Amino acid sequence: MTPNEALEKLLPAYTRYYDVSYDAAPPFSATAEFHSHGEKYILVRKAKLWDMDSHEYVYFAARDALNEPELQALVDAAWGDAIPRVEPSSIHRNSDVTLVLLTPQMDDAVRKAVRRTNKSVSYQHGFQGWSNLRIGAIELSDGRITCNRHGKDLKKLFRNIFRM
Repeated sequence: MTPNEALEKLLPAYTRYYDVSYDAAPPFSATAEFHSHGEKYILVRKAKLWDMDSHEYVYFAARDALNEPELQALVDAAWGDAIPRVEPSSIHRNSDVTLVLLTPQMDDAVRKAVRRTNKSVSYQHGFQGWSNLRIGAIELSDGRITCNRHGKDLKKLFRNIFRM
C-alpha cells in the first residue's frame, strides 16, 4: 500500500467527527479539525456548574521516505500552524496538535526521534488549558506503529483502521 492509498483509507475514519480538508497547504497532504463544547447545569442554564471547550488539529503527511530533518520540519510546521489558533480562556480545556505520518519504511533513528518528540504548553499555569503534540507514525511495509508519549492512544485507532 502506498502512502497516498493509506491516506485515502485513513481520512474517512476522521470525517464523522472532524472537519477534514483534503487540500492542505504543503508540507501536509490533508488536515482535520475537531471542536467540542460541553457544559453542565442544574435545572436551568443560568445555574451552570461548568463549561469547557476542547479542540484538536490533525495534520496528515504521506511521505515516500522520512528522515530526521524532515520529521522535525513537519513537527515545527504542525505546531507552528496550530498554536496561534489557540484561544486560552477560563473555559478552554485543551487544544491538542496531532501529526499523522504515513511512510513505507522508517529507520531506527527516525523511530527514536518520533518517540522522543515532546512539545506541550500550558496557559496560565494550566488554569486556561494546555496543548500537547501527539505523533503517530505508520510504517506501511510491515504495519509498525510508532508514537510519542502523548500519542499512545493513536495506536488502537490505527490498528482498527488498517487491521494490523
